[in-house]
Amino acid sequence: MKAPSVDQELTVNRLLRRLPAAERHRFEAQAKTVDLLVGSVLCEAGKKMSHVYFPHRGVISLTANGEPGEVMHLGYLGEEGMLGLPVAVGASLSPMHAVVQGEGHAAQVDSSGFAALLKRCPRLSHSLFVYSHGLMAQISQAVVCNTLHPVSSRFARWLLTASDRLHSPLIEATQEHVAITLGVLRLSVSHAASEFQAAGLITYRRGNIRIESRSGLKARACACYGITDRIFREALS
Repeated sequence: MKAPSVDQELTVNRLLRRLPAAERHRFEAQAKTVDLLVGSVLCEAGKKMSHVYFPHRGVISLTANGEPGEVMHLGYLGEEGMLGLPVAVGASLSPMHAVVQGEGHAAQVDSSGFAALLKRCPRLSHSLFVYSHGLMAQISQAVVCNTLHPVSSRFARWLLTASDRLHSPLIEATQEHVAITLGVLRLSVSHAASEFQAAGLITYRRGNIRIESRSGLKARACACYGITDRIFREALS
């Protein structure tokens, strides 16, 4: 897959798309386009963030860790946002673990120069402030979802969210990977996948899931999908 230029990225990432020409040029001068490869770890909880990322296409999963083996999924980000909000407010350590879950591309900026760039880009700074509200709402909703909703509903929500950010009905993911993301047993994901396939909602072959009925998945997904989708649409309109 050939990576687009940074200028092409700016036509897709919803935060960068809001920039006036002068800020766009300042951003381009410091950014470069990088591939987002499935499984790549972009930052680790408690460690310094060397770069910030503005995805053009792809899915980045955000998780938090507890005791060894304990993982809680907090949210996703894609073309609607950026990875590196702590850097934007002068912090350097990441509070979360971020790993690429769906391949794509992103505009990457070195963290050391990003704070200085924001001082010269007030529109970008304001856009990140607005985005932080949406991300906070998504994380809050994830706590509700992880605590109260059944695996099948959460799996349907995950499929829809990933498909939205990939702009494709095809999602590359093993059941084990989905189980880790959702913080559940692989067997629970297997049961949900079998149920959805029997109902004609998806087709599944090892490592590949294809959505066959978005309307059917929306009917199975919990309300969290619509809530977070609406928040981002309203915030970034």
